[in-house]
Amino acid sequence: MRERQPEKIELLRAELSPSATRERAADTAQDDSQQLPAHRKLRVPVVVFIIIGKVIGGGLVWFPKALSNTGWVGFLVMLIALATSTCTGVFLARSWLVLMNWFPAKYRDEINRFPYPSIGYETFGVVGRRVTSILVGMYAFGFTVALYLVAADSLSLFFHLLDVRLSPCVWIPVVIAGAAPLLWFGTPKDMVGIGIAMGLATVISALGLVVGSLLDIGENPDLDPVSPTFFSISGALGLILGAFGGQFVFPTLQHDMKCPADMQVSGILGYLCVGVTYFAIGLSAFLVYGNLYNVVGADNVLALLSNKPIKIIVIFLLSSHLMVASVFMNNPVFQDLEDFLHIPYEISWQRIVLRSVYSALVLFVAVSLPSFPVYLSVVGGALSATVNGILPTVLYFRLCSMEPPVGATPEGPLRWRRILLIATVFLVCMSGAVLSTVSGIYNVLQNSHNMTLPCYMQR
Repeated sequence: MRERQPEKIELLRAELSPSATRERAADTAQDDSQQLPAHRKLRVPVVVFIIIGKVIGGGLVWFPKALSNTGWVGFLVMLIALATSTCTGVFLARSWLVLMNWFPAKYRDEINRFPYPSIGYETFGVVGRRVTSILVGMYAFGFTVALYLVAADSLSLFFHLLDVRLSPCVWIPVVIAGAAPLLWFGTPKDMVGIGIAMGLATVISALGLVVGSLLDIGENPDLDPVSPTFFSISGALGLILGAFGGQFVFPTLQHDMKCPADMQVSGILGYLCVGVTYFAIGLSAFLVYGNLYNVVGADNVLALLSNKPIKIIVIFLLSSHLMVASVFMNNPVFQDLEDFLHIPYEISWQRIVLRSVYSALVLFVAVSLPSFPVYLSVVGGALSATVNGILPTVLYFRLCSMEPPVGATPEGPLRWRRILLIATVFLVCMSGAVLSTVSGIYNVLQNSHNMTLPCYMQR
């Protein structure tokens, strides 16, 4: 067995191995002569915008309520979720780089429609690929339903401002029908403009929420201080983890980048912006509204804003954003499924039919369980922690302990600092998944989220 040479690899600085450095130089040369593969188009600023828009999204609506249920402890939970999410995003980016360096003909030069499951395949074989695909599919489907429910709830609030009082059940099919054609797009490289617009809409919405909250200072009566309990904190944990979820799209974005090694920088910058945004919104809403959510029975922070113009602008931008976010949420799933079904890479009638049927299934589930907090407590906790945290950590640990092909540079060796980091991230994600799932089931049984009947059973 070939003896490994000691190699210092600092995950968050993304230091490249010699072979990766040569690959990056080759990529730069190819870029200068415009000879990159057709799918390699994205640059760092665009990817950062996509990450901001993809990760934040509906979190702007439910994140303040989650902090309200946890008190000041929620801000510590937020910092832990931010740190672990950034680390697991870097783990995924490093994992895809390893595959590109170890198997360049297979993963660097050719179009790959299922990069995340490919990491599972190279680490744990066919079983790893199938488990990864199934988990990603379940998470994307469940979270898509939640996004559409939040969008429908926000539209219901919007039209209430115009004295048009319609139930969110009316808006669920409208939202899904409006978003269905957007799902027909191909990969992130085909949606650069949409990704930038989504990121800008998120930034403007966040500013609107902060300004609107500050304008409401003194508008509400003094409320009793928040008294968090074990179940309120663990239940909010699922919402907070869901608000930071989104790392599973990293390999898909990285696959379409001009320089894939820059995905690590994009991920760190993107999550830094996400953390700053959530902190600003969470702190302002926490100090201004306190426990008002539970007093008025609101799950959506938009229901508490009193400034009508700001409220209208934010609701419009967020509703549009949530419809578009489903495109990036489901793109990895569609590409994997279409490759399995041998559907052409370019747009075709088969793609349109498949993705339209998918929208119909989402519609059925959404109208069957039209209470988005219930979804987010479970999907945002167990599935989000598994797909975005536990699985990336396990796959990266496996790659670090594997022997590379002949002539390739190993990702290891596994020194104690890296083992400690990986173990800590794994334990945090596992704890979050277990606690949020248990509390989510408890809340459902206790009907603490005021669950409503299915839309087709309501009068």
